[in-house]
Amino acid sequence: MDWACGGQWNRMVQFLSLLTRAIERGNIELAVVFNGTIEQCRMNEWVAEQANVRQRVGMVLKHINTKATPPPKIWWTAPTCLRSALRMALRHLGVTVVRF
Repeated sequence: MDWACGGQWNRMVQFLSLLTRAIERGNIELAVVFNGTIEQCRMNEWVAEQANVRQRVGMVLKHINTKATPPPKIWWTAPTCLRSALRMALRHLGVTVVRF
């Protein structure tokens, strides 16, 4: 439920901030690489994953509609913008972010 209200975003940024400070104190340079390409050989895997996510979201919405309670945590689905938000947070913290 906290993801829907925004609390987890703050905790994510706080965690990343603490992580980057610890890495800087250790004189380690951090670079994060995101795979931004759609590889043809993995397209079937991506389609299957999207079908699973869609089914899970349907179960969550049905649960909320019928029981009016938060869904089980096992049905958690990452927000579609998670990758973009993570990249933005890392850039804000001065981490080198590369997208291939």
